[in-house]
Amino acid sequence: NERYIIMSAIAIAFIHLAKKEKRPIWIIEFNGALKYEQSMDSEGNCFLYESPADFTHLVAGVAKRSPSGGTDFDKPITRCLNTDPNAVKADMIMVTDGCASLAPEVESRVNEFKEKGMKFYTILLGIRAKHLEGISDEIVDLEKLDSESADNAVGSIMNSVSTS
Repeated sequence: NERYIIMSAIAIAFIHLAKKEKRPIWIIEFNGALKYEQSMDSEGNCFLYESPADFTHLVAGVAKRSPSGGTDFDKPITRCLNTDPNAVKADMIMVTDGCASLAPEVESRVNEFKEKGMKFYTILLGIRAKHLEGISDEIVDLEKLDSESADNAVGSIMNSVSTS
């Protein structure tokens, strides 16, 4: 699935950016449920769920996954918000090729975090996720852009995250 390859490439790019900048990162893969959770702390220690893993397994885990249908935004957003509720100036990047609604209480929690400095970026792959529009600081639909514009759009988000 070409879309999933693109999503994996974006996630891997953000993993490398986080490692370079010594920032923690959580990758939460989802469909209609939470599927996989991988993370890296600011010292570069990697985890698959709670179990230690090495960097190669973290990246390979993201690269090897395959989509399995259904989309639920509430579960992964809530999980992200619960990973480190004391995080300051954390960013959330939602990469999706699916549509789903967003519960009002989840939207409210996102807005609370945004008031504390969190930025919410959405990268779409050929769909319109209108429920994410109200919480997104920036939305990019990669399939509506030519190749160079798509690279620039993702680069722009990476630069924004990098300077946060």
